[in-house]
Amino acid sequence: MVLNSTAAVSYYYCTGCSSSCQSCNGSTNYNCLSCNLGFFLSNGMCLAGCPQGTYATNLTRTCSPCPVTCTNCTSFSSCGGCVTGYTLSNTNQCNSPSTIVCNVNYCVSCSAINSSQCLQCITNYYLLSNGTCSITCPNATYAQTGQCINCPSTCTSCTPIQCTSCPTTYYLYQGNCYSNCPTATIASQTICIPDPCLYYSTVWPNGCSACTAPYLLATTNITTGNQSCVSSCPAGTVQSGSQCLNCPFNCTSCQTSTSCTTCNNNTYLSSGLCV
Repeated sequence: MVLNSTAAVSYYYCTGCSSSCQSCNGSTNYNCLSCNLGFFLSNGMCLAGCPQGTYATNLTRTCSPCPVTCTNCTSFSSCGGCVTGYTLSNTNQCNSPSTIVCNVNYCVSCSAINSSQCLQCITNYYLLSNGTCSITCPNATYAQTGQCINCPSTCTSCTPIQCTSCPTTYYLYQGNCYSNCPTATIASQTICIPDPCLYYSTVWPNGCSACTAPYLLATTNITTGNQSCVSSCPAGTVQSGSQCLNCPFNCTSCQTSTSCTTCNNNTYLSSGLCV
């Protein structure tokens, strides 16, 4: 089991999950984020069948909510029973009493006690949490079977199974948002990427002591001697193998660590040195 203690939410890779989980954020049956084949995600659990009031969505392996007028369903468009006040039609829809007139645009059926509260929208429109219908889902929600479902609180956009973007102070990594990038990753703009540093030194020089290819090890702070991994050697250094070596004194660029090619102001190139 691998646990990242630096993440905003601890993340357990597959080896620490329940056997029915594909990914999780804890080691119990209630911490699943996605499920293995043959199981469906419902409130953090991977189940062989979905609870009443929901139905199995094979594409995402999740339990999706039935329309609110249905007591049970096999899909969003096929109810098996209706809540009190609604009748099941021969097309498996739960219809409101004919005396109710909806006051919501693009609505098929309304609440039996509130004509301004839509329960199901017409085709190609989505039911919002405020009981209205919209042609598109707002930010931080995703469209699923005629409804706009809220993303997790740390996501600014998502799919049914993962985040796709995060708030300004968070970083996206493997479909989750973190306030600090997990172990073995580093922040790169708005995402976490694998850390190019292989080993970190606890003695001088500070920082990294070896990088993964094609990154190069360079001294990025002359005062502290701090070393880090770079994609290309900075000015005043030259590549030698997998490292960036400092040019000789007063060089702005060099061919090797002992042979200058250009010099600082007020110095002149002579026999590969700046004098």
